[in-house]
Amino acid sequence: MNFVMVLFLWFYRKFFGEPNERVERFIKNLGYFAIGFIIAKVFSLGFQIYAGRVLGPALYGDLSLIIALSGLFFIPMLFGIDTAMVKYLSSERREKKRIISTGIPMIAIFTILSFVVLWLLGDFIAPFFSVSSEIFFLGIALALGYTIWITFKDTSQGLLQIKKNALMEIIWAFSSFAIMFVAFLLYGAGMFYAFLALFIAYIISCFVMLPEIIRNMRKKYIESLWAKRLLRYGVFSILVMVSAAVLINMDKIFIKIFLDSEAVGIYKAYSLMTTMVTLSLLTIFATVFFPESSMNENKRGILKKLWKTFKFLPIYYFGMLAVQYVVILLYGYPINFVYLLIFPLAACVMVPFTMHNWFAASIGQSGIKLSSYAILSAAIINISLNIYLIPMFGITGAVTSTIIAYFVPNIALMHKLNNVLKTLPSIV
Repeated sequence: MNFVMVLFLWFYRKFFGEPNERVERFIKNLGYFAIGFIIAKVFSLGFQIYAGRVLGPALYGDLSLIIALSGLFFIPMLFGIDTAMVKYLSSERREKKRIISTGIPMIAIFTILSFVVLWLLGDFIAPFFSVSSEIFFLGIALALGYTIWITFKDTSQGLLQIKKNALMEIIWAFSSFAIMFVAFLLYGAGMFYAFLALFIAYIISCFVMLPEIIRNMRKKYIESLWAKRLLRYGVFSILVMVSAAVLINMDKIFIKIFLDSEAVGIYKAYSLMTTMVTLSLLTIFATVFFPESSMNENKRGILKKLWKTFKFLPIYYFGMLAVQYVVILLYGYPINFVYLLIFPLAACVMVPFTMHNWFAASIGQSGIKLSSYAILSAAIINISLNIYLIPMFGITGAVTSTIIAYFVPNIALMHKLNNVLKTLPSIV
């Protein structure tokens, strides 16, 4: 850990000057979470590989469907309130007991309502997803576990308890792998045991934050003032999540519609490492950056530092190009030099767009509005260009659509952020 922090501090001094106390805390927390995230990813990858090998394609496919469905069902359960809690817990620390005592019961209410509605309508909705009722109901149950886990985890993020946040990642990933491994040894391979391992691991890891949450809960729950603020922020946060899901996944759907499954496989092979590595790095960054930026009043200074980091994007481009080349060789696919050049470019365009959106969200309600509009615009542009370019240029058209979809709204977002920052004291 000391080596990682020393390296980050050297890099900061080299390119940005002498760090202050806040910067040192940011770098320290970034190091803690990066290490925890990487360890968790190793166990998570082990879980996926072991489950895939032991269960076989059919049962592993069912497990993947359960995980995918849970990724949809948790959205109405959280209703964006968890993101709002991170923002306000870090920016208005004196109000933390009121925020936690309002936010967590609100999430509980939305979770119960969503769970009941989905469960009652399960037999009717399941055919629309082309899944069995069993898969559908297990997806609802896993979404419940994930909602509890992410609520506790985001509370730790808002309180800047990044060590506990990273520890929750590690405990969840390790526990899910260990429980599944033991269950398979004792009872034999089964998709339900893999699901149960994920669910139990979510609950176990929550005990890291449980004492802190109990300590900050008040007897009076759901204060109307904070309920309104969290809801107003949460609505736009939901729009961000839905738009982002569309933005990330629609290109594969359109490739399948206009081309074939083979083209989807080639696209996934070329985008696997560039997208996965970029999203992982952005997740590490945003986990620490979002609460730190929320509590820092010098928003213009933060934005200028963000812009300085973008000069390293050419280096990142060539790094992703090299990684992608190795991955394609491992897949055994023939090298297409056009794909090899443009996929890393899409990853590089994703970086400033995502950073600007997290920065916007840290400003407050006006910022999350800008972020939601930017991501929604990007999703609309991506869909429109995919429909036009994929039939003409195939996979190249899909990647070109993604690059333009990230680039154009990002320029508009940069301009809007400048205008917002000029009037910041009157709108936050």
